[in-house]
Amino acid sequence: MAARPSLPILPIRNRVLFPLCTLQVNIGRPKSITLMEDRVLDGDHGFKKNIMIGVFTLRNNDDSNNKTGAWPDLYEVGTLARVTYLHAPNLSSDGNVANNNSTSRSRGRSAGNTVNKGGYKYILVVEGIRRIRLQRITSSSPYVLAEIDALPLVKLPSAPTKWSSTAIHQLKSRYAQVISHLGAVDHDFVKRSQALLSNVHRGNVLELVDIIASIVKGSVEEKMQVLSCLDPQQRMLLVNKMLQRQLDFFKVAENVQESVKNNLDKNRQKFYLREQLKVIKKQLGEDDEGRDGNEIDELASKIAALNLPDAVEKIVNKDIQRLRRMQPAQPEFSVILNYLEFVLTLPWHDTPTKPKREAPAASELAGTDLPAKAAMQDQDENPSSNTDPQSSDGSSQEKAASSNTPHDADTPPTGEEIDLQRASRILDEDHYGLDVVKKRVLQYLAVCKLRQDTSGSILCLVGPPGVGKTSLGHSVASAMRRKFHRLCLGGVRDEAEIRGHRRTYIGALPGQVLQAFAQTGSTRPVILLDEIDKLGQDARGNPSAALLEVLDPAQNKTFKDHYLAAPFDISKALFIATANDLSTIPRPLLDRMEVIVLPSYSLDEKVQIARAHLIPKMERVHGLPPNSVQTSDDCLHTIVREYTQEAGVRTLERTIAAVCRHVALDRASEDGSRGSQSSEMAVTHVTRAMLPEILGPCKFAPPTTLFYGSGSSEDFLPVAGVSLGLAWTPFGGEVLTIETAKMAGRGRVVLTGRLGETMQESAQIALAWIRSHSSLLGLNGTTKEASLIEGTDVHIHFPAGAIPKDGPSAGVAMTAALVSLFLNRPLPSDIAMTGEISLSGAVLPVGGIKEKVVAAHAAGCRGVIVPHRNAGDLLNVPNDSKEQLDVLTAERIEDVLELLFGPLPLRPLSNSRVLVDPLATDHPDVLGGSDRDNKGNAW
Repeated sequence: MAARPSLPILPIRNRVLFPLCTLQVNIGRPKSITLMEDRVLDGDHGFKKNIMIGVFTLRNNDDSNNKTGAWPDLYEVGTLARVTYLHAPNLSSDGNVANNNSTSRSRGRSAGNTVNKGGYKYILVVEGIRRIRLQRITSSSPYVLAEIDALPLVKLPSAPTKWSSTAIHQLKSRYAQVISHLGAVDHDFVKRSQALLSNVHRGNVLELVDIIASIVKGSVEEKMQVLSCLDPQQRMLLVNKMLQRQLDFFKVAENVQESVKNNLDKNRQKFYLREQLKVIKKQLGEDDEGRDGNEIDELASKIAALNLPDAVEKIVNKDIQRLRRMQPAQPEFSVILNYLEFVLTLPWHDTPTKPKREAPAASELAGTDLPAKAAMQDQDENPSSNTDPQSSDGSSQEKAASSNTPHDADTPPTGEEIDLQRASRILDEDHYGLDVVKKRVLQYLAVCKLRQDTSGSILCLVGPPGVGKTSLGHSVASAMRRKFHRLCLGGVRDEAEIRGHRRTYIGALPGQVLQAFAQTGSTRPVILLDEIDKLGQDARGNPSAALLEVLDPAQNKTFKDHYLAAPFDISKALFIATANDLSTIPRPLLDRMEVIVLPSYSLDEKVQIARAHLIPKMERVHGLPPNSVQTSDDCLHTIVREYTQEAGVRTLERTIAAVCRHVALDRASEDGSRGSQSSEMAVTHVTRAMLPEILGPCKFAPPTTLFYGSGSSEDFLPVAGVSLGLAWTPFGGEVLTIETAKMAGRGRVVLTGRLGETMQESAQIALAWIRSHSSLLGLNGTTKEASLIEGTDVHIHFPAGAIPKDGPSAGVAMTAALVSLFLNRPLPSDIAMTGEISLSGAVLPVGGIKEKVVAAHAAGCRGVIVPHRNAGDLLNVPNDSKEQLDVLTAERIEDVLELLFGPLPLRPLSNSRVLVDPLATDHPDVLGGSDRDNKGNAW
């Protein structure tokens, strides 16, 4: 008996190749790749044409046999196929294999079996020729070889029968119907199929059967039955069944669509797709929610593991049951699902964690990154209603600028433990100065450590913009190893921002307080209530009233958010509020907080911050080498005094940035004659004389330059009736110029400069005291000033009339200006004063002494006069201001006048100069005594 032919075998998965049909196969298995390279590829000249291989379908999709070298489990019947096309990533368009990267292909070589990202190396296209039967596998390595037998070609009987005619008619009719359903998908396929149908006859109808079997949807087992069947009538019957099932599928789809349309009316058109999906699932017997049901089960198991409080668990379980009964397409389904997911994000139990000690990103505190006191303290003022930890402040906190070692380099203790030494170190690194404030924070932390509880006091940091309120809260969180969240309340007008929306509203969200707990994932975060003094109020509610429950230790253990609709314990969190002005905070809310005042910077503090931190930081920002910009103290003093006027250092930072930009422009414009190394080593010295060229003319000249100009060195004001007063503002202290004038009239008083009622009353009191003590002042009727009461009008003016002014601290300065006016004796140009007077002449105490003295120092004054009853407040004045200023105190207005004009009684002068210097230590009219030092300072 002749030996059967041995043929290379290509196993395929999940598909069946029929005669007269083409099939694309992605070659990626090692043995299949070897087969291609050994039998199909023709060395370096492309692939061989008309190579015959056997294509058999694997019974089991598991290809483990092929990997272990065993014989594959193949169906017995396959298809003899001709290779018509082979494509590889390194195969040229003319059919030749490109010789790149690795080279030529040799027979049996497996080193080049590298597949691409899709998991295959070659794309093979084969054309079925005829049916074959697998007799015996002769080899399985390096690829499968087998002996095969060709199956006989079968045809229908030449004589037509009733059955065969009917079967052929059904085949053509059903295939035409399938074509009509597929016409909207593939027009080219429909044209080819219609042409094929027009040429079908009894002699080639079985060819149509094979083509239909390869196209119609069916399982591998069904298609293998068609391929293995040698009975033409049985083969037609099998394909007719497959066609009928395909038509039944189309009919079910049509019935579903028609059924849905009949059940819908005009008001339910938007539910069309949902109902269609429901009917489809019913027809397929898939009534369970499938994946959605599994998600609900998973969500329920996670919630059960939380061990929620009873009240919350009852609400959550009820919502889960409602969720199971809903369709996912219902609007309320997503509402309940979002609610349950939010419940999962809330921290219901203590989980002590170690928050990373790192600076907030630029998206959190946008701007610049001032180090030390400036770095950490210049990003807390932005009246924005955004509660996301973002801010458009003038600077951001970047800890790396103030310390090269992260604060969290220490190993954290188990649980929550407050390390006071570490807290003190963090505060000193992050904040320059502020000794009183840092001491109070450490005291607070010490109490929390002893009590093992932070509930109780709510800190409220009050101070001008840019002095470090926000960053101080961040430092407290780092010292306590707690997570930090900034909640900006500026401009918030809706109570729901605090307490959340009820879930009955579309787009309901939880309040920002609960969102802070969810975002931090901790029951003990440090929550900063930023800009609490800028809360609004309108018809949507009063947010400050909602904060009463948040900040009340007796109530916040059962805080109830409208969205959560269940009590939540927020008492373990540490709340720190910040504000610029206490007068705008409602009294009940203010009573719940302990106020800590953060003062403004002194002149020397700003200079030290600029030299130690701002200049190095601006050098980095502008691409300058370290220490390449050098300035003198005199230059920095000039920048602070004449180009900035603020409590913080934001404007100072921008001004130094302008200087660095000027230096950067000079360096970038150099002609390259110097090498890069010498350019990096170059140092630019910025002097005071260069400032007008870099920054322009001074923006904030001293008050006396209003009369003299910036270059004058006069010791006295040029005209009588002008004095320097001191005022407190939410942004720090300020020096005001008070001008007075007299004219013939009827004794009227004119006040200009947008003065408030309090200052108007102070002017009336000052003028009344002068009139009642005219003899003491030398205005006893023997001079022209005797007609002061009856025939003189007085005009008092405060420059900068666009700015409203009010407050009980201008009486002394206005009295001194009026006395100077009537005596025609100018006042010293470098002495400022503050204090209120009574009708009896007593100098009354005022507030803001520290800010006022610092402002006088920054303005270049040589001395200040303050009420004697404010002597204790001088202890809070920075040492550099006290050392460079003569601080004089007075109990009565007569003491002030003696300091300014000499011994009483006074007399008018015909000239406009006085030789009395109140700051001369040897002058007999400088107040002395046991309670004053040799400079007149009160202790």
